[in-house]
Amino acid sequence: MKLEMSTMARVAATFVLPTALVACGGGGGGEQPKTSTLKISGTAATGAAMAGAAINVLCAAGSATANAGPDGSYTASIPDGALPCVLSASSGGTTLHSILGGSGQTSSATANITPLSELLIAQFAGSNPQAFFAAFGASTQVNPSDIAAAQTALLQALATAGIDTSAAGDIVGGALQAGSGAGYDRVLDKLRDTLAKAGAQLSDLVAIVATSSQLGDSQGLPSVMNTALAPAASDCPGLKTGKLRYVNIAGSGNGTLDVDAAAMTIGGQALTGSACDYTATINSLATRILVSRSGAAFMLAGSGLSAAAAIAVPEQNLSLAALAGSYNRVGYSKTFDTQVGDYGDTEFSASGVNGLSHNCPSGANACVPDSSAKGTLVANPNGGFDYTEQGGVSDRVFAFRNSSGKTLLLAQSTDTSNPAIAAMVSKGKLPLPTVGDTSSYWQVMLNAAGVVAQPDDTNTIAAVDSTSGVVTRSFGSDGHTDTLSYNQPFDGTRYRARNACTGAGGQGAGTCSGTVQLPFGGMTLTTRADTNLGNRFFSVSIGKP
Repeated sequence: MKLEMSTMARVAATFVLPTALVACGGGGGGEQPKTSTLKISGTAATGAAMAGAAINVLCAAGSATANAGPDGSYTASIPDGALPCVLSASSGGTTLHSILGGSGQTSSATANITPLSELLIAQFAGSNPQAFFAAFGASTQVNPSDIAAAQTALLQALATAGIDTSAAGDIVGGALQAGSGAGYDRVLDKLRDTLAKAGAQLSDLVAIVATSSQLGDSQGLPSVMNTALAPAASDCPGLKTGKLRYVNIAGSGNGTLDVDAAAMTIGGQALTGSACDYTATINSLATRILVSRSGAAFMLAGSGLSAAAAIAVPEQNLSLAALAGSYNRVGYSKTFDTQVGDYGDTEFSASGVNGLSHNCPSGANACVPDSSAKGTLVANPNGGFDYTEQGGVSDRVFAFRNSSGKTLLLAQSTDTSNPAIAAMVSKGKLPLPTVGDTSSYWQVMLNAAGVVAQPDDTNTIAAVDSTSGVVTRSFGSDGHTDTLSYNQPFDGTRYRARNACTGAGGQGAGTCSGTVQLPFGGMTLTTRADTNLGNRFFSVSIGKP
């Protein structure tokens, strides 16, 4: 929802203004116009009262501040105030927002400020509530019917994720007694407890709701929310109760496995291990399972050409239209053409048509557009999508949206004679790291010799050039360094030129492959990107908790 909309797009609800009183009497002029006051009251609560919270109110006309009492209740008075309004409540490092729709003057209104009202703004505006609050102005229109529609969609999605919202049917104006454990307050308690068991934060849920609203993905919102709110393993927030969809990267085939994070089972078999590094028997094979913070995982049984290896993601039901947008791509195939690495970017329309792409046949600094006719994504009733071209299905595609709003598409070739995998992540500029940031990770490599687990490693950010986006990392394994160019060759990817590294201990020139790296919520997918065409590889690294 845009903050400013034309009257052709949306008609704001109006309130009848009080009729002006005409003074009678002799001797001269009438009475001075009386000032009307808008009185807004409500309760600021997270479940517990936000006692002493600083309340800020911004309206189309007028503003006010107040402080919440010990029970979270507040009242703010705005002379000549007019709707719509946005509100914030801040206490102890927590800031929540709320909204009042309509237009014109009224004498009083109720506005609770709670985690539910925070989510309501995310659903209504399709943006972060703090950003909406900051951008609010006199011309902002807030149609009450749009607020009502957003509330319905939000409460239904929460109910699908297992939160009984029946006692909070009016998020902004409903009766709320903080700390009572009854009615509306009970819903807040349930939301808080569910987030804790899921190893998630309210901010995660806000991002999910805002992204789904922005994409118009009412179909996918309950599914993505269910992933975020599913119970997590006590030692691994990414391991959630629910279905995991796995996609083999070294061969054909995909499937699902049921995970019970409380019982610590997968596919009915016991999960052993700890801290996101587990083993279990899957398809009669002893399988190592490494889980990222987003819930994406890597599964490996055996090694070499006989290895069974797969990327797995929580199963979600995203709409085709919600996949519209631009993506970065890295991949691997058993056989290759003469291009310098399997990477590029591409885009999909709301109807699934694969449009303009860029490939980099001569290297990361020489990417060229490819506007030739391509395939189309079509929903598959067995889950995911089919990529169809030239009258047939060339790939099976599975989609997963993480709590940051990023979408991962895993495409698996249906050509069993030439197994191939491609990973695509929705575009977005990567923030630069901070000097001193440290990452520890597991890593696995796929190449012509098959799949092999690589030694664990740690890297520390040694230098950052904020102008060029060049970052230097130092590695714990032997002290060598390398340099990466962030957001090259595309926004959302990282590029390392061949031999852009030092030797062990940071001494002298080093030897390292050119690579393009594609991060996604604690998992990084990397493909070789240099002229050594005979030694291609595809690697997966999973950040340790």
